[in-house]
Amino acid sequence: MSGILIINKPSGMSSFDVIRNLRKNGIREKTGYVGTLDPMAKGVLPLLSGKATKLADYFSATKKSYLAKILFGKSTDSYDITGNVIEEKTDFIMPDIKEINKTLNEFRGKIYQVPPPISAKKINGKRAYSLFRKGEKVELQGVEVEIFSLKNVELYQHELIIEVYCSKGTYIRSIAHDTVS
Repeated sequence: MSGILIINKPSGMSSFDVIRNLRKNGIREKTGYVGTLDPMAKGVLPLLSGKATKLADYFSATKKSYLAKILFGKSTDSYDITGNVIEEKTDFIMPDIKEINKTLNEFRGKIYQVPPPISAKKINGKRAYSLFRKGEKVELQGVEVEIFSLKNVELYQHELIIEVYCSKGTYIRSIAHDTVS
């Protein structure tokens, strides 16, 4: 079987868990994903199988779209809800929409973004997430990415839902971390 599979990845599975499940269910051809979704993320995960894997570079270079929730007043070591809380403000006052839009504007266009410590980026040949999970300090260099569109969709008491249209290599967790920092 060769082709493009569009998977609605549920929360709680890694992108590779999806491939592992396909293999358990009989797909033996080489299969890979074009971009990854964090295990807690849910959404569209395009997979290429068989001869279609030759199209990976084409798909990887395409723009991505995300809908994400940012929680204000709390920071974690992994930049997401699965990490250990490193700061929680009990006296936090949510910024008004003008301040939020001003901050979001700083992320539009070409920016240098530091990937989160739990990422697949390599440090001396080892994945950052492996080092992080072993308790080692992870310091990654900024990478240029482009944010074509970034807008707030909804604002709740301590949460902001944003829609991001971006280049490959963009980490939404880093946008969230940098927005509330």
